[in-house]
Amino acid sequence: MPTIWKISHGKNNFSREERSDYLNSQLVVAHGSIKKKQGEAFTERMNPGDYFFLCHENDEGLVVLGRIKSDAVESNKGKGWFERSYEVIRKLDAPIQYQGIERGWTPNYNSTVKEVKPNELKLFEEDILQKYFDLTLAELDSDFAPPQEARTAPSKLSEATSQMIGLNTIY
Repeated sequence: MPTIWKISHGKNNFSREERSDYLNSQLVVAHGSIKKKQGEAFTERMNPGDYFFLCHENDEGLVVLGRIKSDAVESNKGKGWFERSYEVIRKLDAPIQYQGIERGWTPNYNSTVKEVKPNELKLFEEDILQKYFDLTLAELDSDFAPPQEARTAPSKLSEATSQMIGLNTIY
């Protein structure tokens, strides 16, 4: 099961223009020394293939749901800043201010890079993924649910086996 992250480009560290440029360039950016090991999470624990949702602080809200494509590399933003490229899964037409529960990974919590823990994925699905991005975890990635072929294969196998047994039975 892939990891899901919250990433925030807050107004204290990013101008409106920078946030727009990073959004258009499909880059997420964080400082390597954010408190509570959030910088370390961004540079070392986050992996290509992980999912994230991007917030532009809660004044603007949720912006995009994406999948990390690259390892962390130094950013042009300045000393100690790192960036990762991503692919867009869903981009909202306009930022939507989050209204919901408060957890370390929710947009209304003062965090920059925070993992959604596996025991809270269902809550994430209900409160953010479905409500704002119109997706379920199963739709988000095949790792969350068996592929369609795997779900149908046993019935095809059973049917083929019963036909073969019927044809090859010796009395």
